[in-house]
Amino acid sequence: MCFFYRYTILGLGDRELYTLLYRHLCSRLPNEEIEFQRSLNFPPKYVTINVDFAVFDENLLKIEDESKYSLYKVPFFHIYVTDCADLDTYKTKHKLQISEWLRTLKNYDVNDWCIILITSADGSRMKSKLNLTKSSVYDKIRNDFNITKQQDRCFQLVDPTSKMPRSLESWTYLTNRLRRLLLISFSTHLIQFEEKLRLIRNKRNDANWNYCTYFRLQEELAIVYELMGLDDECLIQYRELDALLSEFISDAINKGIKIQLVCLNILNSKL
Repeated sequence: MCFFYRYTILGLGDRELYTLLYRHLCSRLPNEEIEFQRSLNFPPKYVTINVDFAVFDENLLKIEDESKYSLYKVPFFHIYVTDCADLDTYKTKHKLQISEWLRTLKNYDVNDWCIILITSADGSRMKSKLNLTKSSVYDKIRNDFNITKQQDRCFQLVDPTSKMPRSLESWTYLTNRLRRLLLISFSTHLIQFEEKLRLIRNKRNDANWNYCTYFRLQEELAIVYELMGLDDECLIQYRELDALLSEFISDAINKGIKIQLVCLNILNSKL
């Protein structure tokens, strides 16, 4: 069994519901393993998903310096949670809020999100006594925002604190789908991170290229592989860094360039 580092999810919507969801998902998501295969060149691994939650903040999506991009610090997945059961309230408030939220995510090229509607067993809003058609708001959300039937991103959670079969079934479906969506999101960002590394590495002959900056990024990738149980791939990252440092020093000597000792001091401090 392997463990991912804690995966940060940003949430928007009712704070009380979000806190409730956070507590349950933090305990439920790691309960079952899920198969992960980075590519056909690697054997599949069974991993568990661990998550942290934070309230949505657009500032957390901003990456002003690409060299500071981080697999750890950048939140990849986003959740909107509501218990709205009134169709008019949904149309005048939540639909607009969800639309604006999705536009903001799109502006930052974020495509990993889901919407969770929390209902009671009779379909009423959890904090009210309304007696409305139990699936009307849910159906409307799915019609308005679901991508395709194959890419379901709108979920209904029934009585999250109940032990009734219907509630447990909705929890099982939600956690299974979230594990898969989180893993897909992680895989996408892992590929993007590796591509960023490749582009930075290809600029190593530039006068202002910084080995220390590159080292920090590739070391982070190595740590991620270690957490995933891909020990061989982790070691490959360090071997590449070692070879790159030798090349960096050799080229500098051949060109008569004075090497910044601070670079070597940083590396020595890690040994």
